[in-house]
Amino acid sequence: MKIFLILILCLSLFSCKKENNLTHDNSFYKIAKRYRDSHATDSAFYYYNLAKNDFLKISDSLGVGNCLVNMGVIQTKKGDFFGGIESSVEANKFLKKQNDSAYRRALSTNYNNIGLSFHFLKDFEKSSSYYIKTLKYID
Repeated sequence: MKIFLILILCLSLFSCKKENNLTHDNSFYKIAKRYRDSHATDSAFYYYNLAKNDFLKISDSLGVGNCLVNMGVIQTKKGDFFGGIESSVEANKFLKKQNDSAYRRALSTNYNNIGLSFHFLKDFEKSSSYYIKTLKYID
């Protein structure tokens, strides 16, 4: 009987699933990606902002960071280089887990975007420093 109880206890402990915010289903994020993939960047930006607010409500730092990175990339592609830098700098505040591969991917994209923005602003020294930071996070 004791073995049976221990077995049940072990099974229940190992079958427990830790909820992970990274898997949070955010419909706004999915819509934003669809718009981005179809090159409707204004709509994508709008939905990334809505998704960011949803991720903030549940304290999903990677979700918030990814939204801000994508918003920064859109701004840079549209020629709003200062806005792109601002969104990217804000994203860095949420991308703190530098040992996690998902965070590293977001950081490399983010630093590359900042470097690209500074390049277009003809600040080549800052641009190259951010490109070097990008290389730190490429796996």
